[in-house]
Amino acid sequence: MAGGDVEKALPLLYRLRDAYLSRRMPEDAGLIGLYIVDALAAVGRREEAVLLTEQLLTEFVNAGLNHDAITALAYLRDLLPTSSKPRHVVNHVRSYVERLRTEPECLFLPLDS
Repeated sequence: MAGGDVEKALPLLYRLRDAYLSRRMPEDAGLIGLYIVDALAAVGRREEAVLLTEQLLTEFVNAGLNHDAITALAYLRDLLPTSSKPRHVVNHVRSYVERLRTEPECLFLPLDS
């Protein structure tokens, strides 16, 4: 993805996410899922991005993961369908979820309008 070849990155990201899911590592699989959501938004596949975001949210809830991460994913789910800058929203949420790993008390703040 860093090189700009998002289409090539998608299958790799899906395989990596599946590997983490099969090892029962939902938080890591969720983070990879957010990279997939970003890639889908980058190539204009917003409906798929929204569906995957809903799936990630369900997985986080079912796994009993950090409540603030769940709040951030719900924010993404609600904003992604209509945002004029979907990748900006995805990056904001992904960065926050990654930050929670080292700063679990960090509060989620929505983007400024």
